[in-house]
Amino acid sequence: DVVTRLKDEYAAFPPNLVFSYSNVGYSLLGHLVQEVSGKPFERYVTEQLFRPLGMTDTRFAAMPSPRESLAVGHKAGQVMTLLPIRDLPSQGLETTATDLGRFISLLLCGGARDGRQLLAPDLIETMMEPQNDDIALDLDVTNGLGWFLEDGTIPGAGRVVRHGGATLAYTADLVMLPEEGLGIAVLANAGGARSVVAQLAQAVLSQSLKMMPEPLPPDLLLAADDKHPQAKAMIDSAGRYATDFGLLSIRTEDTKLCACMTGETLDLIASPQGWLDVSTTVEVGAMAPASRPLTQMRFQTRRIGDRDVVIADTGDGEVVLGEKIPPEPVPDTWLARLGRYRVVNQDPGFPVQDLELKLNQGQVCMSYRMPMLSSDRIQVPLRAISDDQAILLGLGRTRGDTVRFEEHDGQALLRYSGYLAEPEADQTEGPTAAP
Repeated sequence: DVVTRLKDEYAAFPPNLVFSYSNVGYSLLGHLVQEVSGKPFERYVTEQLFRPLGMTDTRFAAMPSPRESLAVGHKAGQVMTLLPIRDLPSQGLETTATDLGRFISLLLCGGARDGRQLLAPDLIETMMEPQNDDIALDLDVTNGLGWFLEDGTIPGAGRVVRHGGATLAYTADLVMLPEEGLGIAVLANAGGARSVVAQLAQAVLSQSLKMMPEPLPPDLLLAADDKHPQAKAMIDSAGRYATDFGLLSIRTEDTKLCACMTGETLDLIASPQGWLDVSTTVEVGAMAPASRPLTQMRFQTRRIGDRDVVIADTGDGEVVLGEKIPPEPVPDTWLARLGRYRVVNQDPGFPVQDLELKLNQGQVCMSYRMPMLSSDRIQVPLRAISDDQAILLGLGRTRGDTVRFEEHDGQALLRYSGYLAEPEADQTEGPTAAP
């Protein structure tokens, strides 16, 4: 019923503006497969792919398998009670490294298996070709169809094609080197192990490259990726930016970067070519975990198209960290709604706690805690587009989503991502306003 549930929603961004990973997008693709094939998604994939490949230990399922052979999932070193998977087919694939190896072989061998053509060769080639070369806001993020594409991640390997996966209790990475005919799947029964799994995959492939006697025939090579150069025009840095780290404020008068989500202030040092580096005097250990990655980046502000953005150089490439928020007054209707809220349709698996609409530096923000995902408070800036609707500001995943107020039994409830919340009755302290 994913299509029915989306009938009142709209696209967060227009096509070809910015890459934004979407689990819902994969769910819609699965629905399309069902409509075209006339079969349930899991059955179709099993018949057309898993069974012909001999992937006998692979299945899509909303509930984890009760089999003893399933690795026990962990979170923060503790055994994790597994929860139902909502987003099929974007999640919920149980498999083994051996079965994924069979899938890798299919892709590296032109889609043929035992004389049977399971996938068309031109489809595989299109999967691994850049689809977003002309998207200015994507910078160094390059995507194929369902794959992330990299150059230089593994020295001497050429194009690197990969896609990872993660739930609260498991982590995976699948990496291929099409020009070398090599691939690897690494699985871990622990959540939050993405960096370890990715490093292991790259290290094994690097060692394998050293043992290769000669490259594969040149007709197997994929076309090189010619990225369009990005303009590096500086803009006025001062302002507030909606980012994945929350609301960031750059104050040029004292050359500070304020991570207002956690209240921390980072000293910035001017570097060549307009970059700003974080001062080495910052005590990383004293920072909130959510803000520590900022100390490993350098920053620059640019205008890309008609948008003012802050760029982060992560060491692996440039990414858009956030979009500048133009100063604008907060409507009285939203000022009247500031305060704490209680979720009335709480989900025991993914509870939302301490939900609040607040002012932060004059910007309406929604903040909450979701302990199953993070111990940190999540805070996102909002822009009111009507008396009853606002959107999450910023670019990328979850940005552009809607927060709205709806009437339920005569009461206006806040609705976000399927949750409904009512104002808390006792709010003697009044709305929270950060300085």
